[in-house]
Amino acid sequence: MPPHPFKTPYWHPSRRKPLIFGNRPYRLWPKRKNPRHITNLETFTEAHRWADDRIKNYLEKRRPDWQHLSPAICRELETVTPRGFPTVDLFYANNNESRIRFAEIAIRHVEAHAALSGGEPVFFVTLMPNQFAVPEAEAGSVDVHAIRQWTRYWLAGFDFIGIVEAGLFPYFPTKYHPTVSWHVHLLVWGTNYRRLNQALVAVRCEFASLVPGAPSARIDILETPEDVILKVLYMLKAPMKQYTVSCEFREDHDPTTGEVSFEYRLRTQGEWLRTGQRVRMCRVMADKHLDQLLFGQEQGTDLRRAIVEEALRPFRRYEAKEAARRNRSRH
Repeated sequence: MPPHPFKTPYWHPSRRKPLIFGNRPYRLWPKRKNPRHITNLETFTEAHRWADDRIKNYLEKRRPDWQHLSPAICRELETVTPRGFPTVDLFYANNNESRIRFAEIAIRHVEAHAALSGGEPVFFVTLMPNQFAVPEAEAGSVDVHAIRQWTRYWLAGFDFIGIVEAGLFPYFPTKYHPTVSWHVHLLVWGTNYRRLNQALVAVRCEFASLVPGAPSARIDILETPEDVILKVLYMLKAPMKQYTVSCEFREDHDPTTGEVSFEYRLRTQGEWLRTGQRVRMCRVMADKHLDQLLFGQEQGTDLRRAIVEEALRPFRRYEAKEAARRNRSRH
């Protein structure tokens, strides 16, 4: 006989509810707090399946003081395919298996691209202006199309492919006012460092970053095709880390005058997201699709179109079959 209902602990068998996500494959993970860092497609797959298991185990416990998700967002986390079409995928940004499949397709196309896999210079650009940093409660309603158009305006004439991503600052500007910084990662080619840097200098002068003193536009040179693939995986990963801001003091001693001066700067450090924070980021990324977050310009538009067409080909066939079935039912 179970204990009194008001004294029954949450873990008692009498209080268990049906599983949210049904039967899931059991995966035995090594006893470590966080997954391995993403260095190739294997670790990319491992990190996302590890995060998927952590999120679903967290939600199925249903503790009253923990984070919860709506049924609509839970459906995005679960891979459900129509009968007879096991490869159909809507590529929700919250679905980790969708991220894995999308990354596999994108890597094949990037490896086959002459400019990205050849000897031409490739640059990795990150744009993070303060105007796209919003409170966490409002982050889910941000217009992703406006971010894409803003990027195309300031990098007009460049060949690039990129993706819109969200980063969580849980304790900045204050502990009780977490912020989500929407930013853009880009692969740029067909230009030189000087021309690209001139465009980014204009962005830095016009827009400040969320963290004072940090640049709103960064550029890295990718020297090998392996570096390009690593950055593609970095672009397509789900939100994995939180960003904390700390104050760093420096002491400067002038040997001539003997004067000692102090200066400080804010330093941003990335740390792995806690499971509750991963659930909060699922609300931010709700109702967003990877094919909508991915965008390009000039030659990057053709590359983006090829990736999305291959990814959505099973879904298009499913749509065509369903339309034909509905037409037959009318007649």
